[in-house]
Amino acid sequence: MTRVKNEHYVPQGYLRKFASQDEKIWVFDKTTQASFETGIRNIASETHFYDAPGVARQSGVAQLIEKAL
Repeated sequence: MTRVKNEHYVPQGYLRKFASQDEKIWVFDKTTQASFETGIRNIASETHFYDAPGVARQSGVAQLIEKAL
């Protein structure tokens, strides 16, 4: 089973509607008060976001939610 590492909580299809032709989007970071341009693959995602809590990542069980989605 292929492990998914970078999991989006905002679908990339939604982000593409706001992106330029080269799939870049402007982002404002509220904590640092900085704005920057980045690719849609790098934004609105976290590492292992949908992994089941308390389950060892080495087991295939941790990503059952990701695979179901």
